Amino acid sequence: MTIQNLLLNLCKLAKQDQALRGARLIVDPNLRGPIGIRLDFPGTSFELRVNPEDDTIVCSETKGPNDTPTYPSESSLGSLTGLRVFSAWGLTNQNGYEDGVEIEFISDDRKTILIRLIAEASELRIHRVPTS
Repeated sequence: MTIQNLLLNLCKLAKQDQALRGARLIVDPNLRGPIGIRLDFPGTSFELRVNPEDDTIVCSETKGPNDTPTYPSESSLGSLTGLRVFSAWGLTNQNGYEDGVEIEFISDDRKTILIRLIAEASELRIHRVPTS
C-alpha cells in the first residue's frame, strides 16, 4: 500500500467517524528505537514501517486480529486512543523520497493532536507537533 492509499483510507475513516482503538510501536530488538507503528481502528489496522534500505515509509493494512510484535502504547500514543482522524498528509524529503506522514487526530471537544512520523536511520521518529 502506498502512502497515498493510506491517506485515502484514513480519510474514509474520518468520514465514517471511526475512533482509534490503539496505537502500538513495532520494534526490532536489534535497533534502539521503533521501526514502525500500528494504528488499530474498528475492523482494520494500518502499519507504517521504515524501509531500512532507503528510509522511506512502507504502509500496509490488516483486517481483523494482528500478531505483530509490539511494545504497549507509550503515554504519547496512548493519549490518541478514542480520537478520530481529522486530516492526514504525506511528507516527501528534499531527495523525493516519501519518508514521513502527519496525522491529525480530533477529540469530541474539537481539540486536535498532530503526530509526525519520520523515517530516519532505519527507525521511526515520532513527534507530537504543537497545534493552535
